[in-house]
Amino acid sequence: MKVTMEFELPEQEPEFNRSANGAKMALMIHDLMEGLRVRYKHKEDLSDEAREECLYIREKIGQMLDDYGLTFLYNND
Repeated sequence: MKVTMEFELPEQEPEFNRSANGAKMALMIHDLMEGLRVRYKHKEDLSDEAREECLYIREKIGQMLDDYGLTFLYNND
């Protein structure tokens, strides 16, 4: 299957940029989720409150990804 997307530039430049940079955004979200996971699981000098905040933020981002149908962007472990 082939997919072709066409944009009228410069009028649709914001839409083009979102499409062209979607993979970068997915990678950034993945890295953010992984960074939070590593921080709350492995950072020994992290306070319990900070650990809970990391977990809350990760869960909140995960829920938002679920709501938008983007669950493939993260591993929920």
